[in-house]
Amino acid sequence: MTYEEEPEEPPRDSRQRMARMVIGWIVGAVIIFLAQRDLRRRPDAMVRGPKVLWRVIGAVPPGAVAYFIVGRRRSIPIVLAESTEKIAV
Repeated sequence: MTYEEEPEEPPRDSRQRMARMVIGWIVGAVIIFLAQRDLRRRPDAMVRGPKVLWRVIGAVPPGAVAYFIVGRRRSIPIVLAESTEKIAV
């Protein structure tokens, strides 16, 4: 055995698996970043439940996806809409 032998390359499928894993980590990090940024910018009335709870839940990719599906309100609550009308009049 000589030391001049080249080390064996990992099999092709393990490199593909590694590439998929890295892409998955990047996508997960982007989803977490977008959820945290949305929570920072969105008013309390536009979030279902406490923002602190959603920040903790949104620290992992499935929680961030859950925030986008469940935690965000799509429209202004009636109470907030009525209070803005009174202020504007």
